[in-house]
Amino acid sequence: MARTFAQMEEEGISAAEGISAAEALATLENDQKVLLVDVRDTAEMDATGVNPNVVAVPGRAPSYRGAAAANVLTSMGFQHVRFVDGGMATLINARATTQRL
Repeated sequence: MARTFAQMEEEGISAAEGISAAEALATLENDQKVLLVDVRDTAEMDATGVNPNVVAVPGRAPSYRGAAAANVLTSMGFQHVRFVDGGMATLINARATTQRL
């Protein structure tokens, strides 16, 4: 039976693992096949900007963050899904490139 995103999040489906900001930045730099998805809300994106290589998919609910989004993608069959421990804030603090929308 099909489930909604909210149901999948509530069920705690988790096969994704967290990685550090440094590991995420190194992976983005060294692997052209990597896709970074930013699920922060639009206010957060407006305040800090976004990475120019990111796919921005603003979260629809406060609980819809990186780990939850990674869990949903994993449950949908995507492979090699990771989330950044500490989210975009840690990437920005680690000097990830950002630009205003």
